[in-house]
Amino acid sequence: MNEINGRADKIMQNALWGFFAFGLFLAPFYGTWSIALGVGTLCLLAYWVTRFLLPRYGLHRYVSSAVIALYTAQYIYQMHGMFEMHFVVFVGCTLLIVYQNWKLQLPLITLVVIHHGTLAYLQNTGVKDVFFTQMDGMDLQTFLFHGGLAALVVLICAVWAYQLRRNTLKSAEQIYLYGQQRANINSNIHFAEEISRGNLDVHFEADENDALSKALLNMRQSLLVANEREQQEKFKTLGLAEVSEILRATHDLHELAEKVIVKLVKYMKANQGGLFILHEESNGEGHLELAACYAYDRKKYLQKSVQVGEGLVGQAVLERDVIYLTEVPANYISIKSGLGGANPRSILIVPLVVNDKIEGVIELASFNLFQPFEIEFMQKLGESIASTIASVKINERTKHLLEESQMQSEQMRAQEEEMRQNMEEIAATQEEMQRKNSEMERLVSETQEQSRQLSINEKRVTAVLNSVSAAIIQTDAEGNIQSVNEVGESMFGYGKGALSGTSLDAMLPGVRAAGRKEGERNNETAHRQNGTTFISSVSFKKLVTEEGTLFLYFVSDIDEDVKREREMQRKQEEIATLLEQARDNEEMMRAQEEIMKQNLEEVNAIQESLKEKADETERARQEEKTRAEALIESQKKVMEKVIQKHREKEEQMNVQLAALQAELDKRKR
Repeated sequence: MNEINGRADKIMQNALWGFFAFGLFLAPFYGTWSIALGVGTLCLLAYWVTRFLLPRYGLHRYVSSAVIALYTAQYIYQMHGMFEMHFVVFVGCTLLIVYQNWKLQLPLITLVVIHHGTLAYLQNTGVKDVFFTQMDGMDLQTFLFHGGLAALVVLICAVWAYQLRRNTLKSAEQIYLYGQQRANINSNIHFAEEISRGNLDVHFEADENDALSKALLNMRQSLLVANEREQQEKFKTLGLAEVSEILRATHDLHELAEKVIVKLVKYMKANQGGLFILHEESNGEGHLELAACYAYDRKKYLQKSVQVGEGLVGQAVLERDVIYLTEVPANYISIKSGLGGANPRSILIVPLVVNDKIEGVIELASFNLFQPFEIEFMQKLGESIASTIASVKINERTKHLLEESQMQSEQMRAQEEEMRQNMEEIAATQEEMQRKNSEMERLVSETQEQSRQLSINEKRVTAVLNSVSAAIIQTDAEGNIQSVNEVGESMFGYGKGALSGTSLDAMLPGVRAAGRKEGERNNETAHRQNGTTFISSVSFKKLVTEEGTLFLYFVSDIDEDVKREREMQRKQEEIATLLEQARDNEEMMRAQEEIMKQNLEEVNAIQESLKEKADETERARQEEKTRAEALIESQKKVMEKVIQKHREKEEQMNVQLAALQAELDKRKR
């Protein structure tokens, strides 16, 4: 509006100078120079004074409206009431329209009404030298029509000015909105370009009325959330892969614990960490032993051994759940460096659980707070670490038992050699020899019975091992079963073809969990159709075909392996009992040797007659020795068969996998 008022002021200035000049033009007709100069000059002074003294208030515009009314009266007087001079009012109304302000019509019409009424009254009353019209007078009807038409013209001009002002304001508003929209568009384009470059943190303020800006902000927020989720998943996947590589490559328990805790402290950006292994005791209780620690400087009541339920670490074993503290007790752990020491801000304690069994506990301390996705990562990783610890424990226990068995075999051979040497020196009387023979027959009978029981157990173990074979299950990428071999249908208690189209998760929950590696064997709880469960060993292989991605799962029932291990332990206990009996027999024979030495002089006469029986006793002893050796050799063969069966089972699955791969390649061709 300032621009419009400025242009209108220039037009009005020129118009007022024109009005003044027109007054001078009319002066010679009737000799009205004094009126033309006096009134015209006063009108110009009034306009210019108000404009220069009060420019900010716009008063000079209202003064210009009043000045036009005064010029109209001046012209009517100068031309002695000429009707055409009344038209100056209409010229003035039209000029005022350029301001687009209907209120400026008010001073003009007000003064016109005043001086028209006054002049008309004075002329009609006979006052001399007063001119309103060229006629001697004007009746009321003519005056009303005259005034009404003039008022109508002024009203039209006022409405016109009002309408122009409203249209101008609308246009200005539209221009402003267009400018805003253009600015928003440029801002949106710049914001979108920054997002396309990956700069999601660029500052951007959206207009409340701009839907596109809000949509771009929502898009940026969605991308930030997706990026954060991707970073979290990448953190979990990379961490599981790196730790799994350590778990696969390490077979010593303490070396495994040290490498794992060093990796976790660095990967989790913690400051301290420790890995505790749970050891079960004979009384059914257990304790946690600190197998490895990293960056520990000083810890309150730091112990190598912690009882279950003692402290936060022991409490985590009882609760079987993660313990996360953000308010760490004073001096619980003190982290020190060359610049000083301070307490950590958070403590994370994660139990290592697999198949509902605790294998150990990991404790981490950090100056930073652990995020929820980091805690979830530690929970998932705990299962893999627990499974590996359990496997390493079993391997170490098996190795230890094998070494003990070999040591016992060597001891038994040495004892037999001593018995053979003692038998060559023994000479006994007929009564003692008969008693010894009876005792030996009883021992031989017991040994034979034990050998028979061992043979029966060996046959049972062999039959179980020969009956073990792997179930092969083929699924699509969503875990829907496509085919199962007969072993698998029998293993899970389903009829032929009944598993096709069903979900693998119903039989093996969690087997498709994130982090499982191809070819890696994991122990899983399997569910049969009748609702019973069994422990299975599961591995899988991913195959990419023209029909899509397929998964082959190899499932072995290892419940029988557990039973066989228990049977082997029982047999080893029986062997220990036989060895103990052999020691007792050796002690008895030594006692008998002393008796025989005392009676040696008495039995010289009958020694020759008993020589034949002694030879028979020697043969029986040799037979007992042979049977004992056969028993030990049989026990070794049983253990070797168990190991061989596991290897054959893996080779069998590899052969079946190669056959399936060849069949898939054949289909591709």
